[in-house]
Amino acid sequence: MFDIDMHFANTFLPRLTGISKDMALCYLTVAVENGLSKVSEVFCKEEGKSKEEALEETKACTRQLLLFFSNTEALLEDDHFKMSLRLTVGNIINDLLKQKNSIDGWKNIFLSRLNEIFPPEYSAKFHEYTVKIIRADIEENGAAHWLPEWDAIEKYYAWRNQVKDCPPLPSKRPTRRAVKSAGVETWMAKCPNPNCKEEPKRMDKNSKRFRCKCGVNRAYPFK
Repeated sequence: MFDIDMHFANTFLPRLTGISKDMALCYLTVAVENGLSKVSEVFCKEEGKSKEEALEETKACTRQLLLFFSNTEALLEDDHFKMSLRLTVGNIINDLLKQKNSIDGWKNIFLSRLNEIFPPEYSAKFHEYTVKIIRADIEENGAAHWLPEWDAIEKYYAWRNQVKDCPPLPSKRPTRRAVKSAGVETWMAKCPNPNCKEEPKRMDKNSKRFRCKCGVNRAYPFK
């Protein structure tokens, strides 16, 4: 559950062009839950980039994702994003437990991860909201309730799987259409160099020069 979705992360960079707002939110949740360093590791392996290059490219792409949201603070009104914040804390605590470290420092790690992605004022608000919700859950349901109910988590992952499998939207940039030739008459012309052993070259009425591997470079048609 807490492992990074490598397939999804691997599409993070190449599919930024023409994506929907829903898909942008999905990519944002991947970055938040796993951290930019871990996401950038995918590009180190897949594209042969250095760690520094991959991290900078990942940061740049994440900044592009934020452009989909005119009011970053409004993300707290989105249930999927709020779930992502909860799961981010779960990921952090899970990593600390794997390393047999104390989980006492999870709040600082969580804030650092948010600061990698969001402006500091928004990171602070997201951090404050998440800590408050987790504290309320623990007080009401017991110390084991770091995460929401399992049904809610499953619905969240179902949503993310559905969105990530959607093809990206067509780019809004106009595409250059290839113009098919109407069929220009061509012919084979021999090199004028009597010592040339190269094959004749295909020419047409638009040919202005005859260039050959033997070194000939002359205006065409020959005079």
